[in-house]
Amino acid sequence: MRDPGFDALTEPPDPASKVAAAALDDLNTGHRDDVLVVGRVLGAVADATDAEAVGIDRSGVDVRVRRPTGHITVRIPFLREATDLASLRAQVLGLASWAAEVGSRPDGEVERLTREGPARTIVAEVIASEPVTSRTRRLTLGGEGLDQFVPAGPGQYVCLLIPPSGSGWLTVDESFGWDQYLRMPSPVRPHTAHYFIRSWRPFERELDVDIVLHGRGATAAWAERAEPGEPVALWGPRAAFCPPAGTSRYLLIGDETTLGGIAAMLEVLPPTAPTTVVIEVATDADRIDLPARPLVDVTWLVRDRTSGLAALVDAARSPAPAATYVWGGGEGCTMESLRAHLRANGFGDDQLSLSATWWSSAHGWTT
Repeated sequence: MRDPGFDALTEPPDPASKVAAAALDDLNTGHRDDVLVVGRVLGAVADATDAEAVGIDRSGVDVRVRRPTGHITVRIPFLREATDLASLRAQVLGLASWAAEVGSRPDGEVERLTREGPARTIVAEVIASEPVTSRTRRLTLGGEGLDQFVPAGPGQYVCLLIPPSGSGWLTVDESFGWDQYLRMPSPVRPHTAHYFIRSWRPFERELDVDIVLHGRGATAAWAERAEPGEPVALWGPRAAFCPPAGTSRYLLIGDETTLGGIAAMLEVLPPTAPTTVVIEVATDADRIDLPARPLVDVTWLVRDRTSGLAALVDAARSPAPAATYVWGGGEGCTMESLRAHLRANGFGDDQLSLSATWWSSAHGWTT
């Protein structure tokens, strides 16, 4: 079924479309290296030094590539037509993974993406499930497949692959890749969703992910009923925490979907670095105990009691842009508004790492 808001993404892309604008901004700020790989390899511009997504629609993405002799814009078709925002992202990242695999002379960003990207499928299983709050469940994943897991540092996340709807069978193995995923018929294609890692215990070969049971979405329904022995696979991890050199202050912003990642980061941030944490939740019952650290100031906000994003940031008394790194995750349009708000207040793109973990049905999207 096509998400109702997807009709806002026209062919050719309308620059005024909020959906197209949000998708392009997400690619160019959160996945710029992936865009470069696609332009360099699939666009056949081997000497590309930078790339920017300038247009996007259901069937492909337009990439403006910088090369030593000037710029060129190339059209990269998707392997399958996208039907919603989630599949749109999957198509772009799938192209990036495919490009990294077929690139004959990987170097620079291609080599890095090949090393960090979802080239390896790790097959695991659920070994424990426990409630964190009334709406969040912690799944512990384990198994011999996690011998292949290489941590990516604070703020790392994985893409979970779960059995397709109506099936208890995982339809992938260790050889599975993005190109295969994109070409699979829908009835046997695994559901995918990205989650931040709360804990990684290498000696036990176990990792924890916290999943919000928001009442919609295949992954949430699966997490609610998952029992020990349930098969699962994962891609990653990928790092979403990349502060530039010279960072001395941190601002972490999130919601229920990012609490595990924020807790993990607070455990490893420099104890001498002032850190402001702003978390917006649906109800007071969604709060959790966060690691207690010196110089950490935590502000909890309840979603229906706040007056928007500017109030959210102002309530945190966010520090001046100089030497401050902002990490954030949450509802997609909220993250895009946050990015614009911070840019307008002097933050550079290298100081911002903001990820959409879900999309509100109020904007025509759900996860």
